[in-house]
Amino acid sequence: MSAPVLRSRRLRRAAATLALAAALSAALAAGALAGSLTALVDRTRIEQGETFSLILRLNGPDAGGAPDLSALEKDFTILDRRQQTRTVVTNGAMQNSVDWVVTLVPKRTGKIGIPAFRIGSERSDPLQINVVKPSAASEKKAVQPLYVEMTAGNTNAFVQSDIPITVRVFDSVGLRGGSLTDPTAEGATFTPTGEQRGFAKTINGRRYLVIEQDYLMRPQRSGTIEVAPVTLNARLPVTGRNPMVSQGMQDFMNGNGFDPSILDGLLDAARPTQIRSNPLTIDVRARPAEAQQGWFLPARKVTLTDSWKPALKEARVGEALSRTLRLAALGATENQLPPLPVTPVDGVRQYEEASKTRQDQTPNGSTAVLEKTVSVVPTRTGTVTLPEISVKWWNTATSKEETVTLPAETFTVLPGANGETGEAPPAVAAGAAGSAAPAAGEAAPPAPQESAPPEIAGLLQRLRDLPPASLALAAAVAVAVIGGVVLMLRRRRAATPFAPAGAPSAGLPAGAGDEAGAAQAVEAAARQGDAAATHRAFLVWQRLAAGGGPRTAGLQAAADTLTRQLYSTVHAGWDGRAFLTAFRAERALRAPARPRRGAPIGPLYPQPPRG
Repeated sequence: MSAPVLRSRRLRRAAATLALAAALSAALAAGALAGSLTALVDRTRIEQGETFSLILRLNGPDAGGAPDLSALEKDFTILDRRQQTRTVVTNGAMQNSVDWVVTLVPKRTGKIGIPAFRIGSERSDPLQINVVKPSAASEKKAVQPLYVEMTAGNTNAFVQSDIPITVRVFDSVGLRGGSLTDPTAEGATFTPTGEQRGFAKTINGRRYLVIEQDYLMRPQRSGTIEVAPVTLNARLPVTGRNPMVSQGMQDFMNGNGFDPSILDGLLDAARPTQIRSNPLTIDVRARPAEAQQGWFLPARKVTLTDSWKPALKEARVGEALSRTLRLAALGATENQLPPLPVTPVDGVRQYEEASKTRQDQTPNGSTAVLEKTVSVVPTRTGTVTLPEISVKWWNTATSKEETVTLPAETFTVLPGANGETGEAPPAVAAGAAGSAAPAAGEAAPPAPQESAPPEIAGLLQRLRDLPPASLALAAAVAVAVIGGVVLMLRRRRAATPFAPAGAPSAGLPAGAGDEAGAAQAVEAAARQGDAAATHRAFLVWQRLAAGGGPRTAGLQAAADTLTRQLYSTVHAGWDGRAFLTAFRAERALRAPARPRRGAPIGPLYPQPPRG
């Protein structure tokens, strides 16, 4: 291979690597620069007399100053305020944040709004809490200096649904330590959720420190389930004379001007005690006869929505659209949410990401949320219709089965960035797969222009949407990354020898059976003219072969043409024999090396064959 050809190939590889590194580093820097002000509370349902925490979190550059809290004084008493900073590293990007933590006590019952706050140019969303009167059980037990209370969020649930259970320790004596057992019941399991929380509460004039722990109870059968009391094993402070100090020692210390209480911190002046909570009775209902078929989703309200990025009006051949489906069920839990189906549709290829679920706490109650992202790649111009999506659910308020439906989505696909329509010319389509390779000595046609892969195109679009200030700093980060990549390429070029032109194949080393098997799969699929199977086998071969992706311009062009065929550009047929010629030339130039395994294939690409 001549030196100019080697330099040209190296320059092309370096340019591609630098472009991808610059785009990724710019995106990371932009994410780190993105400023936002978020308001959140530790609880949305609060009993009168309880304290709660309001957290104002400023992510990104510090705009200076502090939030104005005067608007809170109408409905709340501000007991404490403090500021703390945090540094989080996400995907290699460092992000700083400042938290203002405010301890509040509501002045009245009912739904109370927390206004929006502004720091610099950032503004938070308003919030709402629900303040209720203290429970009768708490009022009755308030005469006790220390007690344990267990409550259930839903005492009339369906089998296999999650029931919120809360255990609270009310302490007005100042515990020296202790432990709390978990709830237990025959026919149900319990899972702790979240961390323990602590807050203050005043009941009948007595001030308590409340320690709270949440659980999820999952009934395994219908009928009545009895939850046994939980047990607090605590150590209480000792009043009066310290039992760990003898009377003689106390007299000696008093007679010599010493206060015997100084030994309290050195000696364990506490006595053990055991306190049990109240039991619970849960009535678990069987699945209704009217809803015996399909997935069972009991809830008070269910919504199903979707969003697109970019907008559907910008749909073009070969360019990926991101569709996010969102299913929200008020009064349900994550495990009760059904999967959302994605139906194959002519005119697009759809690639599903993994679904994500979470539990949101709102003023109306706990809401289970499922979000599913689907990459939609149009394969032709014209009108495309995605079918409606329906989810059946059981309305616990009306005791009736209902259906929530996301209407069908119809949109028009425009030609690709280079004019691709996805329609193969009839004269070329017939027999194109068996077309002959260029004759010896005949110049090969230039590789066709192709648009950026869908994921890179989406990344570049997000970079174009950045504000000028963020883009400038992102560019600076990209320059730094490019410098590192250039240095790495120079070292690799100095250390990695290339085979001379015309060198025969050195064969495969011992133990390279995986690479050889993948290469055989590539050749078999290419000989049959199966583009999809060739692409899958080629991806596997790249991961197993030493040195990763293509080293020769011929195989790179052949791989680009294969990708173009699969990802909805002009369908002029695919020449498997031409790909085989480039693939064999590539293997002949590779030096023997042990195979390696790489990262898993991204969701936009076909999965490698199994078995």
